[in-house]
Amino acid sequence: MESEETIDGVAYKALTFTMPDNDVTITPIKALTPLIIKNGVPVDSENGVIVDENKAYSGDAKNDGWSYNEAKNTFTTTAADESPLEFVDLQNNKVDWKVNNYGGLKNGTVTSQINNYGTVENLIATSYFINKGTIKSGVFSRQADFGEQNPSVRWVTVNGGTVNGMTTAGVVGEQEVTITAPDGFKYWSVAGDTDFSLTEEQKHTNPLTLKLNGEDKGTIILTAQSEEGYYPLNLTDGKAYSVTADGAKDKEITAARAGDTVILEADSTMIPDGMVFDRWEITGDTELTGGFDANAEKTKFTMPNGSVTLRAMYRMADVEEPNVLGTVAIVATAGVGAAVLGWTGYNIAADLYAQSILPEGTAIPETKEALAVMLWQNAGKPEIVAADGTALSETEQAQQWVVANGLMENEEDGSFHPEKGVGKFAALNAIKAQSEAKVSE
Repeated sequence: MESEETIDGVAYKALTFTMPDNDVTITPIKALTPLIIKNGVPVDSENGVIVDENKAYSGDAKNDGWSYNEAKNTFTTTAADESPLEFVDLQNNKVDWKVNNYGGLKNGTVTSQINNYGTVENLIATSYFINKGTIKSGVFSRQADFGEQNPSVRWVTVNGGTVNGMTTAGVVGEQEVTITAPDGFKYWSVAGDTDFSLTEEQKHTNPLTLKLNGEDKGTIILTAQSEEGYYPLNLTDGKAYSVTADGAKDKEITAARAGDTVILEADSTMIPDGMVFDRWEITGDTELTGGFDANAEKTKFTMPNGSVTLRAMYRMADVEEPNVLGTVAIVATAGVGAAVLGWTGYNIAADLYAQSILPEGTAIPETKEALAVMLWQNAGKPEIVAADGTALSETEQAQQWVVANGLMENEEDGSFHPEKGVGKFAALNAIKAQSEAKVSE
């Protein structure tokens, strides 16, 4: 007979039985330890009371349904048929663990890579999400690979602000997202799908909470319009900060006033595996002054009288770019701005780099389509057919092949967008990587 006894205030399970004639083997079963997160790690507990909040608890895969490797900062959930839990509940915590999910995971924000082999629900993934299982609902970064499930996604892009901490996020299922604007916010303007609109109250609310459904699909673009004198900082894979009176880094910002000093840093969490920071790419004719260095991962500039759009660009970690100034003399004449000089040097460096990779006379691909076709041709034109057996054009085959082999990626809306431009170094690095890996099929 099973009963419960309390000793020194702690509850224990007790088993009372009459001894039979034969030997009896009693095997104790470890009680499930609920996941409790303190200081960013799981901690041990007894009956819901934390034992030591400063010491990480590794968990027990079989009995707890999860395990944690502190040295590798990796959290793993147990396969559903071996776990005592249907879902491991993050209880709305934000964690920076690499996650391998073989069972169920829900209710939290993960800022590192997630490999999903099980099921996720109501999860926010701000970095890489590789899906080989099932997504019930969640909010995902543009780095997400939804895999064969290919769920319906509604994409949200915020200019001059963030959605759940990201500039672009995809909603799967029914989810609540938070749109946040910086200091100087005046109102939200809406673009994208014509069937989406904001009430007058919502237009002037910051932060703004929206309930969205991925089944609605399409794209919503919100722009934070600023008070006079403030201009948006539209950053991809980067962060901007204001400065204190003594010039030190202060708080993160997404808008600034003309004349303000802005500290710019590449977002290290967004750098793809095997790559390193290459340069900042400026959209438009904006020329940044005040100490701006396009080749520095951390730099600063003076906010101009208008918006600034910047994107962090990357290159393969094992590729050293040519020393342009050591090879070609570049003379800055009067009237040649730093931005123009830097762009000239970049093009010369790319052309020199191309000489060691491409056959003589071969142009560097400038669009995603051109790069995909070149990579596919280099692999011997492996035949790709549609799922229904329909014949595909060479361009279509090339696009599907490079994505399937991880050489290129679809855009955030799930489409390839062959018309989009591609940076010279990005194209050359992809060609070099393919050559070194000898990817063929």
